[in-house]
Amino acid sequence: MKDKVPVAPQLARKTVKDSGSVLTSIPYVISALLKEQPTNNLPETITEECYEKAIEYVRYLHAQKELFAEIIKAIVEPATERPQTQPTDLDISAAILRFLGQLVTF
Repeated sequence: MKDKVPVAPQLARKTVKDSGSVLTSIPYVISALLKEQPTNNLPETITEECYEKAIEYVRYLHAQKELFAEIIKAIVEPATERPQTQPTDLDISAAILRFLGQLVTF
């Protein structure tokens, strides 16, 4: 089935098509196995209902991926060290003026 149901741009059309194929094939295979029939002739078309369910399923997976990425980011981000910046000439001068002991220069 092509272009009957619009797919959101962020969803990969191939993933939706593959998911639709699986959603169409699983009931056929289970039914054939329960009836002890051969499962050689899988359906070649995807029903519109299965295609819509595949879109919904892929959207769900995408949302789960985003959630997982946010969790990983929340774990990793605090653990990373912030880079230390080099002191400026003004910082060095201020530190020298505040230092109470003797200064040794080379």
